[in-house]
Formats: sequence, structure tokens, C-alpha cells
Amino acid sequence: LEMVSQASAVVIDIETSGRHPLAAPTMPDAISAWRGEDFAGAFHVPVTGGETRVALEPDGAVYTVYLPEALLARPTRLTPVDGQIDPAPLQPHWLAYGDSITQGWSATDPGRAYPALAGRRHALDAWNLGFAGSARGEIAAAGHIAATEADVISLAFGTNNWSAIPTGPAHLAGILQDFVAVIRSGHPATPIVVISPIVRPDAEHQRNIAGATLAGLRQAIEDATRQLATTDPALRLVLGRELVTPEQLADGIHPGDQGHRAMADAV
Repeated sequence: LEMVSQASAVVIDIETSGRHPLAAPTMPDAISAWRGEDFAGAFHVPVTGGETRVALEPDGAVYTVYLPEALLARPTRLTPVDGQIDPAPLQPHWLAYGDSITQGWSATDPGRAYPALAGRRHALDAWNLGFAGSARGEIAAAGHIAATEADVISLAFGTNNWSAIPTGPAHLAGILQDFVAVIRSGHPATPIVVISPIVRPDAEHQRNIAGATLAGLRQAIEDATRQLATTDPALRLVLGRELVTPEQLADGIHPGDQGHRAMADAV
């Protein structure tokens, strides 16, 4: 939720469906509020739902309020306290497609995932299309992106092509080429940023059942992107291997808060 605040607080009435079976493991059941790039506080939400008071300032600033990642939650009513709130101005749309890393699986707050950080910094409405355990270049997802309004698009996948559904380098290169082609059917000139997989120490040189290492899959994505970019001037590559250090991984796979900030800086 994005709002311009002339109030001391907003009371958010939330309906929840209980805990999500794939809830991000490091995030509390809380609403978080941000004033631009500055954290403005976290506010506990009961699993059963109900009203949560979120402190603001009547300063005319734009506040971004994130619902709890760990709950299936939706706001049913917003009530300002001691003033008014107004919708924030619409901003350019950034569609960020990826796996649990893009989703922000191991950040401590939804506002600390790299799409949220970079979106606030650059005044973009970041639409997080991060799918934990998935995002392997599904053509249905590319079709959805092609049909959705977007001013910039990012693609960050490949880790689950090593593990969840093992893929070889040639296959993955073809997946990326087809994925971009489908997006281009709806967005012929929209900037697309491809982020190759970040480091995953246990997979870098370990072969999956298709015989591929993550290092080999990363190289395939980068080579395919460079080839596409020779005829697509709106396609850019961000090299993922050095973006996050092993020490910035929360569990050997997913970046913690420092890792997400490093990714936001690069993107």
C-alpha cells in the first residue's frame, strides 16, 4: 500500500486466511512501513486478522506499507487517525520475475527484498512476480508478463533449473530465448534486465541429474542474453555471480538483508 500521509497513523483492518504453507521463514507476522528508503516501523498482525494501527507522520511524505509475507492477508478498510491519507501518485511499473530470491524469501521484511529496495529508491511501482520453488522460465509466466503493463522488466531465474526441475545448459539457453520472445510479443521495446543466478556454493560445481553445474547454467543464461542483445538494444545483462558473497547468504541459497541490498544496488 502506498499513501501520502497527513495523519498520525492509519488503522488497517486486515482479513487473513491463516498462515501460508510456503511462508517466508524469516519474516514476522507484521505490517512494515517505510518512508522512502527509511524504515518507519513494524506492527504486529494477529494470525486471526483484525485492526492494526500503523504509526505515520503528518508530513506529506509517501509511505509504503507492506502486508505480512507470512500470512494470506488483504486490507478491507483503511482509517486515518488525526488527519487524512491520499493515494500515492502512480509510478512506472517494474515487473520483477524470479524465484524465491526475488520474492524475498529470506529477507527479514518484505520491504528489504531487492525489488522493494530498488523500487522505492528509483520511484518505481515494483510488482513482485517472485515464485518460491518455481520460476524456471515458464512460458505461461512470460505470456502473463507480455499482457501486463510494464515500463521495465527484470528476469532472475536459473537456480531452480539446477535443482527443482534439473535442466541442461543448452535447454536453459533455449528457455531464456523463448521466454524473452514471448515477452517481446507484448513489449517490443520495453527495457528487460536479465540477472544471472547469484552464488550457490553447493551447486557451483556439483552436477545435477541432467549433468549441469550451476556455473554452467549461469554461463548459458549469460551467453544467451548477450546473443539476444546483439539485435535487441533494450536488453541488458547483470552478472549475478559476484553480486552476493557466500557470507551474505542466509542459508547457503537465499540472500539475507545485506545480500538483497547488494542486489538492489546492482539492479
